[in-house]
Amino acid sequence: MESVLIALASGFCGGLGGVGYKVSNMGKVSTLQTAAVISFFGALFFGARACLLGEWTLFSWQVTSLALASGFSQYLALVVFALALKKTPLSLVWCAASLEFMPGLLFAWLAYDEPMSLWRWAGLVALLGAIVVASFAGSEEEGEKSQEQGRGRPPVGTMLVTLIALPLLFGGLFVCMKWGSHLPTPGAPEKVLMDATGNIFMCLVYFTMMVTCACHVSAKREWNITPLGAWGCALATVPTVASFFLQLCIVVEAPAAVVFALTYSMSMFSTAILSTLFLGEKRTRTWYATLGLALLAVVLISDIFPLLLKS
Repeated sequence: MESVLIALASGFCGGLGGVGYKVSNMGKVSTLQTAAVISFFGALFFGARACLLGEWTLFSWQVTSLALASGFSQYLALVVFALALKKTPLSLVWCAASLEFMPGLLFAWLAYDEPMSLWRWAGLVALLGAIVVASFAGSEEEGEKSQEQGRGRPPVGTMLVTLIALPLLFGGLFVCMKWGSHLPTPGAPEKVLMDATGNIFMCLVYFTMMVTCACHVSAKREWNITPLGAWGCALATVPTVASFFLQLCIVVEAPAAVVFALTYSMSMFSTAILSTLFLGEKRTRTWYATLGLALLAVVLISDIFPLLLKS
């Protein structure tokens, strides 16, 4: 029961962090600036944990390389995420972004021969369906704005490519974590790299994100401080760091499939509900279809059905 509550809490925190990004945008604070703030506190938090747990004695070029690749992947994902938020409702964008663990599963299948069941392939189909439906919804919403401004409706293909890019880029973190989970730790070969240096890894990921996002915002001269933007940054920072802490730093005894299903389903559901209640998003047929397909994708990809059938 404790593991279930931890997974649900992590998912809710992740969804609340997504709402924080949107609130920051409403306060004229850019997504990349919000990400820079989150990354600053994330780097401090996980860096302090690495010190307290003595992980820095196991610092190595392997964990550094994986963290730098992950951090840059997250930066690119945030650039796409910022673009998507301007054209598509938050809840639909978040559905696509929350499927970030799928590239890690595909990587494990290709690199380490980990099984890809029929359930997971079905989940991939549902994932693509959710993204296609969301791209139509985004194109419709942007089309309404474009018509008001005397411009033509943007093509669905542009939205589709943008939303497909989100889980692929955000998934770089899971790919590198999966890679690290198959590497021994230098100086302590009996330990797996990602287990022994997980806090160092997250600290360096956040540090890389902070530097890249800050440089991006500085180059664009987009630094801005407003009361609503500050509240949005706080709303995004605290839950996001808490979500990673719950998901990565607390030992969860439940099967990984159950954790994935509960965490990401709750993340999508909470963002969708909060967005409609407090941000004025409309519940249309495409909204329901996208959320339903995304939730189905998470359940199928997580292989939770076989566990339920066995029980």
